[in-house]
Amino acid sequence: ALQYRAIVNARLDRKKEALEDLALLQKGTATESIRLCTAAVVAALLGEGQDEAFGRLEAALKGRPGDPGLAYDAACGYSLASRALARPGRPGGRSQAERAIQLLRAAIDNGYSDYDHIQEDSDLDPIRGLPAFGELMKAGDPDRLHAAVWVRDPRFEGAASYGLDPEAHLDRCRELAAQGYRPVSLS
Repeated sequence: ALQYRAIVNARLDRKKEALEDLALLQKGTATESIRLCTAAVVAALLGEGQDEAFGRLEAALKGRPGDPGLAYDAACGYSLASRALARPGRPGGRSQAERAIQLLRAAIDNGYSDYDHIQEDSDLDPIRGLPAFGELMKAGDPDRLHAAVWVRDPRFEGAASYGLDPEAHLDRCRELAAQGYRPVSLS
């Protein structure tokens, strides 16, 4: 909660409160990556100490180049900072967004594979509209997402169909329809 409260206070230009929350976060049990990223975002929002905060974050990234968690958290931090720095009179929004994409790519290349989380994580909203973000999401096979419905009504019998490519799945659905299975409207 301290992480988000520090960011909100910085967004509201409550410098004293943001820095107090950040100090509490630094002393708490948050991971190093959360502490570093939050410090960078707060610095970007407040417009001071950015070089030092991002320098510490980059040093950690250099020291742990294969850490997908750190790269992902850093991508979120750079993404949030890009929004703050894109405001009029503030330099760096575009470069921060580009760095966020680079770090998200590094996280994925090093094993981060929770594409559902990437798709829902509001920290990445500032970069979500970039073409490079869409390209990264293609690796998560968004066309192969699935849904399941369970009905406890004994009048219905289910049939599993999974692990198939789209064409084979369509063939399986046609086969089931030929056997008498029918789609059910649950509305």
